[in-house]
Amino acid sequence: MKVLFIIIFLFYGSYFSLANNKILKKIDSYRKFTKSFQINIKIIDFKNNELVDSSLFVGFFKGNKKSLLYCYKGKNKGMKILMKDNNLWINLPGSKRALRITPIQRLLGQASNGDIAKISYDEDYTIDSMVSKDSMNILYLKAKRSSATYNKIELFVKKDNFSPLKANYYLISGKHFKTAYFFYSTLHNKRKFINKVKIVNKFKDNFFTVIENFNIKKINIPTKYFNKSYLYDFNPF
Repeated sequence: MKVLFIIIFLFYGSYFSLANNKILKKIDSYRKFTKSFQINIKIIDFKNNELVDSSLFVGFFKGNKKSLLYCYKGKNKGMKILMKDNNLWINLPGSKRALRITPIQRLLGQASNGDIAKISYDEDYTIDSMVSKDSMNILYLKAKRSSATYNKIELFVKKDNFSPLKANYYLISGKHFKTAYFFYSTLHNKRKFINKVKIVNKFKDNFFTVIENFNIKKINIPTKYFNKSYLYDFNPF
């Protein structure tokens, strides 16, 4: 009995270690293509299942800490969003200034700036606890720092491969703010990749947003793309 107890203890101890060191990295692998890549992003807002607005962005991502987004179609055409480390700036059309975005401002809009500018759970969150249910694991994540877009996340993943299925996002107040549903496509190398996310705002009845990812390609991104002083001059076309 003592030997059995030791085996069980070692098993759960090693599994908990895996959860803290590898699971979030595995989950992130479904959300990013490679360490340096370009991607097109379409954001579509709906009300009562009818299209309200849509925007197209081209995004440049390097690692977990750098991204640059440029809106090339929609009401915010010409807008640029820069994320570097834990900082976020926005350059509005016609303005020469890059405005620093506070953590609360990252939540604005159906698809927040934080939702599209950063793609790493591992960078900003840690696993507080995990519950197994049927074919899923439910991960309870807490933010490592105040600059994270959300304070807590309840993340549902498949048990066999840790691919995300659904996420509930919570504010510092504890209120359930948004729910995201993840959909997949298969890349040319037969790798599963999240190509669509449906985000439901719990504070706005009958509103939801769909984020679609397409035209993903591996590229070397110039260092100057992630320089705040270059933001005004940046134009990828």
